[in-house]
Amino acid sequence: MPETTQEAFKRGYESGTVNTRLDGHDAQLKEMTSTMSKVVDVEAQLTLAVQSLSLAAKAGEEKALALAVALKDQAEERRNKETDTWSSPKAGKLLAVAVFLVAVVAVWIQWKIANG
Repeated sequence: MPETTQEAFKRGYESGTVNTRLDGHDAQLKEMTSTMSKVVDVEAQLTLAVQSLSLAAKAGEEKALALAVALKDQAEERRNKETDTWSSPKAGKLLAVAVFLVAVVAVWIQWKIANG
């Protein structure tokens, strides 16, 4: 059965309506694609910013740790110097010098009394 004029009109009208609606969807998809592209760019920038902050925080932690170790080493060195000044070898030498001086004075006093 051949198509009537009214049926051909209706078919063409519906086809045009569908194409017009799809044209609107194409524009909407294009806008959404553009928006998603911008979102991806912003996300990449945020990722770089977080990575930069992470590296800065890690560098700060390493710097603080290095400072703490240096302060600890300095404190230990200062304590060692304080105990080293009166360590047994130095104290022994000082005691030996003192005994020697006392012996010299005792010998001199004995000599003075004997020659007196």
